This record gives sequence, structure tokens and C-alpha cells, in this order.
Amino acid sequence: MSNDNRLNIQLSIRSKVFVSLCILIFSFLGTVAFVSQQYLMDQFIALEQDGLKRNMRRIHNSLNLEKTYLDNMTANWGNWDECYEYVQHRNPKFGPDNIALVSFNSLKLELIGVWDTKYKFVMGKKFDLVNQKEEKFPEQLDAYVQKNFKESVKKPPKNLTDYVATPYGLMVLSLAVVTDTAVTKPPLGALIMGRMLNKKFIEHMKDVTQADLDILLYDKNFKEPLLHGKLENLLYSKNNFMSFPLS
Repeated sequence: MSNDNRLNIQLSIRSKVFVSLCILIFSFLGTVAFVSQQYLMDQFIALEQDGLKRNMRRIHNSLNLEKTYLDNMTANWGNWDECYEYVQHRNPKFGPDNIALVSFNSLKLELIGVWDTKYKFVMGKKFDLVNQKEEKFPEQLDAYVQKNFKESVKKPPKNLTDYVATPYGLMVLSLAVVTDTAVTKPPLGALIMGRMLNKKFIEHMKDVTQADLDILLYDKNFKEPLLHGKLENLLYSKNNFMSFPLS
């Protein structure tokens, strides 16, 4: 066998070995990629979802604490002899003396309103605590109280806490019937207190929960393309949580 033939055979063997190694390497990489995609990525997504669920629980718990605080403040004012006399138009000084900026600052509230025994609006104020200025009281809250308290006043006193859209943004409200301090007399009139879910509130929630969050008002004018179509599914599902990857 000539030297040229031997050289050709050696080159052919080396080429086959090289091709075989390349096939083996690419097969290995493909297998690793497949396993990573099917297992590791799923595990990573599961861990991310667990973390998001923990954050959501912290957020819900923090919101419930805020609602509990608001409920307590509303109950304290609603079960107050002076307020009870005020809704019966027997203590005219109560409103000007107590529904003032100093009360809003000390209680960390942005809205207080009072309705009398005939569910007629007596007095209410809305303050912007960031800029320390009074704003127009939201008129639609009158209809809200009429709807929710006309029947509640006939029942044992119980606060109603809700999220309500106002011209100033989303607000959490606590509504209570008004009775005496000892809660022995029939409830008369209604009292509401509210806090705005504004940027200051959201920053406070971020500090408390250590989570990056935002609160969006969902209505017919909702224009968040990232969430378009997903909130409808969430609203009609049994779960109150949804997670999805961002592309």
C-alpha cells in the first residue's frame, strides 16, 4: 500500500471520528437543553410562582391590616355619644370641631362623612394629606351610602369595608351606622371614613411587604396592554392570583 493511500485512510478515519464527536456533543447539548427546558425551567417557574404567591399573601395581609385600622376608627367614631347627637341635629359643634384637618392628619385619613337619621348628608370633608389642602367631597358617595346603609341601619351595627372608585382615584372606605357609646340605643345615621390608595400609600405598602407592586383601577377605560385580556379571566376564575411570563 502506497503512502498516499495510507494518508487518505488516516484522514478518512480522523474525519469520521471528528464527525462522530460533533454528533455526540450536539446530541449531548440537545439532551441537556431538552431536560433544562422540560424540568429545570418548570422548577424555576414553580419557585417564581411560590415567591409571587408569598408576596401576594403579604400584600393581602397588609391591606387587611389597613382595612382593620379603618374599621376600628370608624367604629370608634360611630359608637360615640357626641356623634350620635350630631346626626340627630342636637350637637352642631361636633362637625366643625372634629371633622378638621388636624383630625385627618392624626388619624391618617383622607375622607370623613356623616349622614343623619333620614340618610341626608350632613357634613363631610376630603383632604389631600400630601399637599395639606381640602378638596371637593365626592358627590357619588351619597348614593353609595343610600344604597348600602338604608337596610344596614335596621340590623345590628356592623361595618362595611369596600374599595370605591372616586374622581381622585381608588379609595378604601369603611361605613358604619352611628349609635351611642354603650351601643344600647338604636342606630341612627351613618358615618364613613376613607383612605386613598395613592402613590404614598403604595410606597408604604412596598416598604411593609418588601414587594414591588402597583394598584391599578380596572374599568372600561383600562389601557394596560400587558394585562389586557388577562384580568377578565382572573375576575371570573375561582382563584385570586395569576402569574405569567413576560416576553
